[in-house]
Amino acid sequence: MLKRPPGKQLGDAFYRDVARAYVEAVGHGLNPRAAIAADTGASSELAGRWIYHSRKRGYLPATQPGTVAAGYGDVPPAYGHLPDMSTPENRATVQAVQAEVAETMRRKREDDQ
Repeated sequence: MLKRPPGKQLGDAFYRDVARAYVEAVGHGLNPRAAIAADTGASSELAGRWIYHSRKRGYLPATQPGTVAAGYGDVPPAYGHLPDMSTPENRATVQAVQAEVAETMRRKREDDQ
């Protein structure tokens, strides 16, 4: 279950969790925005903002408005669209999330076969 941390500042850990929840919802054939809103009790608009910021931070791939994109094929690209990949910590964080997304997608493909 996705939980919003207390306070106004939502950090990278929260947006990574949003990306995981998004991928999980897609993997179960659910509308990710609606699933995140229902899971957290947040409005659909707020869930959409969280997804937007998760994409902006590079935890989810870019998409066109109104479409769902949980990954780029098997593994999302590591760099290029992220705000700051100059630190080893940021690179390691994004790579870890991308590995989780890739594993979730691999398991879903296996389950679908």
